[in-house]
Amino acid sequence: MDNFIILPLIVIILSLSHLLLRKIFFGNEKAEREYGAVKADLIGKPLLFLMMIIIYSLFIEENMIEWFFIAVVITIMGFQTFIDWKYLKGSKQYILSLAVGILGVGLVGVFM
Repeated sequence: MDNFIILPLIVIILSLSHLLLRKIFFGNEKAEREYGAVKADLIGKPLLFLMMIIIYSLFIEENMIEWFFIAVVITIMGFQTFIDWKYLKGSKQYILSLAVGILGVGLVGVFM
């Protein structure tokens, strides 16, 4: 299967698993984020996405695509884990983000 067909499926699986596991383990508890968390999230993720596109277009060759996507999953989920850890004080939701990141690396490793 083409890598660019598999990648959106992996993103959908990770998003749904993150939402489902958050509902299972933390219920309907609404995490109140500070303004700094929202600002860091809105600035950080697009910057990471832009950096990944630049790196992909300049440096990645055909035989390196799997490692690139593993690096993308580690970077994005690591950033999400950091945001959850830093701004959701008193909550253990960052552990869930870390677990979903590990699941993402496994999915990329298996399907790509």
